[in-house]
Amino acid sequence: MNKLKSSQKDKVRQFMIFTQSSEKTAILKMRIKLE
Repeated sequence: MNKLKSSQKDKVRQFMIFTQSSEKTAILKMRIKLE
């Protein structure tokens, strides 16, 4: 989890738990939403 703020890391973790996805998948999907 590089280049993410702590608040973004928390969102990624919640997203991973919610979707049962991998960290890479979660970050890719989150990145689309964050941009």
